[in-house]
Amino acid sequence: MIHSKKSPCVFVVINIVRDNPSFFVAYFLFTQEFILNHFSIKIDQDEFAFNRFLTHLRYYLKRIQSSEISDGEVNPNLLATFKKESPEVYACTQQIVNFVDGRYHTATSDDEMFYLMVYVNRIVRKSTCTEEGEE
Repeated sequence: MIHSKKSPCVFVVINIVRDNPSFFVAYFLFTQEFILNHFSIKIDQDEFAFNRFLTHLRYYLKRIQSSEISDGEVNPNLLATFKKESPEVYACTQQIVNFVDGRYHTATSDDEMFYLMVYVNRIVRKSTCTEEGEE
């Protein structure tokens, strides 16, 4: 799962495992593999963006699990613009959300969708730059 012992995400993953291994670890692995396959990229697990994504994913899943809903904070125009400007990020994120919602019979809000898209986008941008040798 984590290839570098120096990876900054080790702490987050340890906390995810301690909180509820069957729930969080399964979704972490699914989400990471889905992003890898969807974009055909290699995720740099030492990147700050990856660590932030893990943290967001952890709390997103906790909110889903505890039925906390965050909605109405994000301007709907922002989500619409993001969908239009980054259709692949939207498609990837939508499939992640559909999987989670289908499994737990929930309805992820547009706010949660938007924030998850932000983090997926950051990982893709950083990973793409890293693969191309750019910083």
